[in-house]
Amino acid sequence: MILTTVNDKIQLVLAGAVTTNQLEWVVSFADHTGTTFTPGSAAGVSNNTIDVDIVLAPAASTQRQVKTISIYNADTVDATVTIKLDVSGVERILVKTPIAAGRSLFWSAETGWTIQVHTGGGVSDHGLLSGLVDDDHLQYVLHTDVSAATGIIVATAAEVYAQRSIVAGTGIGVVDGDGVAGNPTVSSTITQYTDELAQDAVGAMAGASLVYVDATPLLARAALTGAITAAQDTNTTALGSFTKAQLSVAVSDATPLYTNDSTTSLPEGTNLYFTDERAQDAVGAMVDASLVYTDLTPLLSRAALTGDVTAPQGSNVTAIAADSVTYAKMQNVSATDKVLGRSTAGAGDVEEIAMTAAGRALMDDASAADQRTTLGLGTVAVISYETGTWTPVPQFAVNGDFVPNIDFGAGSYYKLDNFVTALTNLFGFDTNAYTTASGQFQIAGLPFSTLSGVGPLVTAQSTVPPTATATVGMEAPSGGGSFLRIVSTAELTGTQTIWGTTQIPPSRANIRINGSCIYRT
Repeated sequence: MILTTVNDKIQLVLAGAVTTNQLEWVVSFADHTGTTFTPGSAAGVSNNTIDVDIVLAPAASTQRQVKTISIYNADTVDATVTIKLDVSGVERILVKTPIAAGRSLFWSAETGWTIQVHTGGGVSDHGLLSGLVDDDHLQYVLHTDVSAATGIIVATAAEVYAQRSIVAGTGIGVVDGDGVAGNPTVSSTITQYTDELAQDAVGAMAGASLVYVDATPLLARAALTGAITAAQDTNTTALGSFTKAQLSVAVSDATPLYTNDSTTSLPEGTNLYFTDERAQDAVGAMVDASLVYTDLTPLLSRAALTGDVTAPQGSNVTAIAADSVTYAKMQNVSATDKVLGRSTAGAGDVEEIAMTAAGRALMDDASAADQRTTLGLGTVAVISYETGTWTPVPQFAVNGDFVPNIDFGAGSYYKLDNFVTALTNLFGFDTNAYTTASGQFQIAGLPFSTLSGVGPLVTAQSTVPPTATATVGMEAPSGGGSFLRIVSTAELTGTQTIWGTTQIPPSRANIRINGSCIYRT
């Protein structure tokens, strides 16, 4: 990313006001002219919805190459950040993304825009993050799972999604099944099973010995005909005419069967005396297995229903027996590549959900690593990122009687994998009148040891005393012997020291040193 004119700059702005803390940003860059190369950096914080310049425009005849941009969310809630290029007031968005609290948005030419997790290491695939809980991070759905133009996204398994729509079936009507024009509406065309229908069903079970009256009670004994008669739904019977041959003993006109005594004198047995009990027993003998003779009032009740649909004896309350509805008795699935579940929000009927070949391939994988192989993503590379502070210490190779009195000394660094950029700022330290210090002047205390055999790039400047016209970086020094410039690409051989030149601070000088060191650990 290069800024080429004095009208180019990069800005940062938030989508809304922060809750507690502004976001912190750090950038690094290098200025190029026809003859010079000058690294630089800047840092600051956001200002809610007001644009903040994070990389200023370069000077005339200079190109500014942006090396890194780091935005850290120091707030307590997520923040949406926009990074944009401003060219003479015309703005173009480079990236717009939410950053979770405690995480960073980072850019370099090598990595592009990435979200950094500050756990001592980084990942480029959210599926490899551990320790996450619900609602503390963005959820993602693979494009291959939801590539249809319209439809409803559903979870078909843990972290597996598919695109579905609600379709009509037998007795079921559906409007807006894909959810595009509005919420899906499901209606039923099945006739509701009322008490009347249940009563009609019971009536269909009665044999010829009963009459369905469609009242309470539903069934009545049919009228008795023949030698013994009785009206429908009454226990009062009457004897009809009979012949002598029908008697169990021989009788004649001279020898009658019985005399004109009351019927109470006749014992029950094989005689013709017909009591209420005999009439009830006779009725009970007429019913089939679908009814039960209870010898009570009423005499008959429906037998208990058994099988797939059950009901207690004499009850109209039916129930489907547990485990009685088999797959064969269920409604047929409408087509291949369907799973049963529910995509409509809330509890409700089972719905068919489409299952694509890609979804089946991912569901068949035993682990996330296998799913990455199926998707052709390969192995994830991990790059660590770290920031911190360090304490710069001015000294000589042989310190002797050199004793600096530092008014202000601070150092910061950021470490990307094995590469460290260390910044130093020493201000207003007075040197005593030393005489025995010798060797090169040094800035010690780097935060990490350097890799032996690999030279760093070190630039620093100082003035005695600090002035507004101090020469910056790699340009020729000014101020004569009172000016210190440290420029080194020599091997550091595993030490934690920046080596300087033979230009050293004079005795009793008030010195300011600003510099940076880029090296490999």
